[in-house]
Formats: sequence, C-alpha cells, structure tokens
Amino acid sequence: MNLNQYDRSAFVKAVMDDVPSVDYKQRALDMTIAAVLKLLPKEVRAVYKLCPEYLDKNSPNTPGGLDEPYMPTPRTESGRSDYNCISKRDPETWAKLEELAELNKAQHNQRDALENKLIAVIGACRTLKQAQERLPEFAKYLPAERGTTGVSNLPVANVIADLTAAGWPKGNAKAPDA
Repeated sequence: MNLNQYDRSAFVKAVMDDVPSVDYKQRALDMTIAAVLKLLPKEVRAVYKLCPEYLDKNSPNTPGGLDEPYMPTPRTESGRSDYNCISKRDPETWAKLEELAELNKAQHNQRDALENKLIAVIGACRTLKQAQERLPEFAKYLPAERGTTGVSNLPVANVIADLTAAGWPKGNAKAPDA
C-alpha cells in the first residue's frame, strides 16, 4: 500500500501527541491574572469577581508571546490603561514570566525540530511496507493496510454523505429547512 499525505500527517501527529509537553502558556496566563488582580484595589477586585462584564478590559503585556488575558488593568497617572503594569509594578512576577517564556520557546523549538525529523523520516517511505521495515519502533503509529476494494475512498464517501445531508447539490429534494 502506498502512503499518502494524510497517512504521513496522521503518523507525525500521532507520534507528537505522545511526546510529553508542559503547558507554559496556561501557567503564565494564571500567573498574569493573579498578578494583575493583586495590583487592583480590593474594591475593584470584588467587583471583578462578582460582575467582570462591567469593567473595561485590556491585555496586560507579557514577555515572549505568552497568552495575554483580557481583564481589568490598573491605570497610569494619566488615566490610560497600564499595559506594562506587571513589568513596572511587580518585577518578581515579571521575572518568573520571563522564565516561563524562555521555557515555552525552548520547548516549542524542540518540538518543531522533532516534528521536522519525523516528517523527513516518514517522507522517505513511499509504502507502508517500507515504513514498517525502516521504522519498527513506530509500528503502532503507522496506518493499517487498506484493501483494494475501495476502502481508501471512504473519506470521499463521508464527505459526499455530509454534503448530501446538507442539501448538495443545489436543488436537492433533501435540502434542510431554511
């Protein structure tokens, strides 16, 4: 059986799904929210907990492309939102966020390198038999043998069934009610 692009992509995704990773973005998000809430006056914090929809929201800056929450931020003396409130007013938390940003970047680079290696390895295999011979450690990630009875066309059949159920082609008597 020849491997197609979907087989190769599914192989890479399955292997990468088994590579453990740490959600540094969620850790940073939680830390950012806690830091900004700590900077707000206790009365504002109470309102935020009870009725967050009544407060203006902005995104405080975080280092290294970490996710930024959309939440109330303290204002500067000029009355504008202080997007840099954490870096200015809580340098200890900012330092921890910078560490998380570096760890996130390193993990991202490592995972990208691994994924590129997997793409190259499976890309060198034209058939399932070649992949099984060359990559015995990855046997559980390889696709099952497809028969020659048209089973390989199942994804197309599913798409056609879904399109037909949605009223394709136009003018089909089974079109959904508008």
